[in-house]
Amino acid sequence: DSPIVCVIDSGIQENHKYLSPAVLQDESVCFIKGETSTNDEYGRDGRTGGHGTRVAGAILYPEGVPVHGDYILPCYIRNVRVLDSQNDLPMETNPCQIISDVVQRFAIDAARKSKVFNHSIGERVPFDGEEFKHMSTWAEKIDDVSYENDVLFIQASGNISQSVIRGLISIGYNYPVYFYEKPARLSNPAQSLQALTVG
Repeated sequence: DSPIVCVIDSGIQENHKYLSPAVLQDESVCFIKGETSTNDEYGRDGRTGGHGTRVAGAILYPEGVPVHGDYILPCYIRNVRVLDSQNDLPMETNPCQIISDVVQRFAIDAARKSKVFNHSIGERVPFDGEEFKHMSTWAEKIDDVSYENDVLFIQASGNISQSVIRGLISIGYNYPVYFYEKPARLSNPAQSLQALTVG
């Protein structure tokens, strides 16, 4: 009866000795067209990688892997691979459709439902709400499925480079004021109102 967290990311090293007891391997799925592997493929060519694996590790061991005593894993993990070996959403991917499909599969149709979806994916540039006057369709879809199905998305805020932050602070924008500046705004879809945005 433990909770099942859906990790929507680059895949997971499912046989990892610290993760395998929690990963529901028979329910793993790949949403990349023409691919079936649910393994974390990013980083196999010497790049820093394993993002989905690290996310799963952080969920299961929020204080780090204990060195002594018995440790009871807090939840199960469902592995949903949507990022390719370059750690990108393929060009033909519709993120809104992925959100709908994952929630349909694991929060609506599944016998054992997921209520928490970790979605550490976003665009590499800040979302410019002024240009669009509204939130993006991606963020809107997260809000819609969260409201309609009583699920929680944990959404990454995006990575702002330290040089951008230092530059904004040097001209007078201290935390949290620098988030008002376009170079430091949250990435899409972190402006979702229903998601828990972290980063």
